[in-house]
Amino acid sequence: MAVSCPEPVTVGDWRAPLFGRCVNGLMAIVCAACFATLFVTGIALTAAGSPAWLLASIAVAPVVYLLCRIAINVWRARLTITTAEVVVAGATRTHRVPLEQIDRFEPRVVHSGVGGNGTPMIVLRRHTADPIGVYALSRQGFVWNFKKIVRSLEPQASELNEILARARSSGTSPSGAVPNAGARGAQGIR
Repeated sequence: MAVSCPEPVTVGDWRAPLFGRCVNGLMAIVCAACFATLFVTGIALTAAGSPAWLLASIAVAPVVYLLCRIAINVWRARLTITTAEVVVAGATRTHRVPLEQIDRFEPRVVHSGVGGNGTPMIVLRRHTADPIGVYALSRQGFVWNFKKIVRSLEPQASELNEILARARSSGTSPSGAVPNAGARGAQGIR
């Protein structure tokens, strides 16, 4: 006789605000369209007798693909906490982290590997690996306001830590939903 494990219960689900998803997705699509024109122009010039333009077309094709994927991923970026794992879907990849590997959520400025000033966001701290930035809970702003923006994210990180503690304790109600899973869990943290 096989023992069945209970299905994980979703404790909270957060997405970036609709306006931000639309603007960031549109920016990625516009950039992809600009590179796509270079791709099409390179193909047309190659057909007209300038074979060197074929290299430009080949070089920008992956860029167009990557920008289209980012536009799709920006639209679906989210944070989902279940009784078994935390799923962080970002602009470039999706992380599934079991609850046992999670330390806590905390606000900080996340710097990309390329440079720049970074982006204030909530990160998922893990015991044995690098933190994961939660793109859906990032905030944009001017560099001189980063400390203020990070401080404004502290209550949201505290709320996420409370929900994470409830998910770890797996305190489910008879209906299968976690009681008092956060008033803003379904709408997202603003």
